[in-house]
Amino acid sequence: MVASERFLLFHGFTEEELHVLIKTCKKLFPDKDLVFAVTTETNMQWKVSELIEEVLKEHEYMKQQKGV
Repeated sequence: MVASERFLLFHGFTEEELHVLIKTCKKLFPDKDLVFAVTTETNMQWKVSELIEEVLKEHEYMKQQKGV
């Protein structure tokens, strides 16, 4: 992770709540590279370090696709 990145892991929220939380976080921290993750049945079995590593890979891929 780089200094400007912030990793947020959500668990137990509805889809609507997640939408509001993510939108709010982006507004509150526009200068931070926010990395969002939501728990799943699969990733609940992973070590936190494995989850972070996988989500960061996906985040970097998505940034490249957007040209950021």
